[in-house]
Amino acid sequence: MNRQVPTLSQGINQLTNGSSELTHTGNQLKTAGNQLVSGGQQLNGGINQVNGGVQQLNHQLQAMSSQLSQLEAGLNQAVSGLDKVQNGISEVQSYLSELKNSPAGNQLNIPQNELNNDNLVTSYNTYMNKNRQLTQLSVVLKADPNSHTAAKTVKQLEKDVKAQIKATSLSKAKVAIGGQTSQNLDLETLSQGDFTRTAMIMIIGIGIALLFFTRSVLQPMVIIATLVGTYYTAINLTALIAQHFFHERMLTWNAPFFTFIMLVALGVDYSIFLMMRYRDEELVDPGNQVKHILQAATVIGTVVMSAIIILSGTFAALIPSGIMTLIQVAIAVILGLMILVTVLPIIMSAYVKLTYDSRVNRGIGIKNNTK
Repeated sequence: MNRQVPTLSQGINQLTNGSSELTHTGNQLKTAGNQLVSGGQQLNGGINQVNGGVQQLNHQLQAMSSQLSQLEAGLNQAVSGLDKVQNGISEVQSYLSELKNSPAGNQLNIPQNELNNDNLVTSYNTYMNKNRQLTQLSVVLKADPNSHTAAKTVKQLEKDVKAQIKATSLSKAKVAIGGQTSQNLDLETLSQGDFTRTAMIMIIGIGIALLFFTRSVLQPMVIIATLVGTYYTAINLTALIAQHFFHERMLTWNAPFFTFIMLVALGVDYSIFLMMRYRDEELVDPGNQVKHILQAATVIGTVVMSAIIILSGTFAALIPSGIMTLIQVAIAVILGLMILVTVLPIIMSAYVKLTYDSRVNRGIGIKNNTK
């Protein structure tokens, strides 16, 4: 026992030291427990705050949900309003389109406060007279003023202006168009009237003259029909030549007038020569009309061919002039003479043969029936 006392004393010291360490550790553990309790209390307070915030957020979300319903209803009303606005815009556009196509859409409405504007007064003085009852508008055409395109544009312009002022306060106003193109149109209109009157006078006069020379009614009608047909054939061929070789869509306004006069005058001369020669042959040897018209065509044809060659050369000298009217008249007359010298003997020979052969056949038939 005495030997074990130091060992026991040593163990007691170790136990005492362990108890001290245990006491110290317990104090640390107690301090940590207090800290943990304090943290738990803070956590509980935070949880309570979070819970309050969640409740407040929930309340705000509920209020927002109610407001979203109101917003949705408002947006639906806005969409309905936009549809009405769109329909109104469509109606306005339809009205403006109809207004644009109506005579009222062509009117210019000037506000009252702009009527005394200096710039507007300057425009009045430039384009109107002092009493403001006459106005002049200048229109510059893109095409050549002597071309048919310009003439067509001026005609359409005059027609449109007169049509548009009918539904306005200017319905009784007089519209006049001037300028080179308008002058050409006036000359063309005058020439067409003169052409019709001259053609009628020439045809009637030639018909009366041929009645005395031929002592027949049908022969002048055949000759005049041949001359008119020759004229239309020549003038149409000339139009085709002018279109393909000179790039002119139409003939000049005075080319048909001069062509008709030249062809009819020369054709009548040829016809009178032919029928006079036919009468001379008939006086020498009466009764064989077909033979006489062939002899007359043969004799007169040589003279006329020589005259046509000379005339064609004379008119061909007009082609290099560069003046479209002279060029077209020259081509038309040359073509007409070539057609006339070919067609007129054939037609007159056929007419005489059909006329007198049918008479002879009818006479033979009457004699046979009598026998």
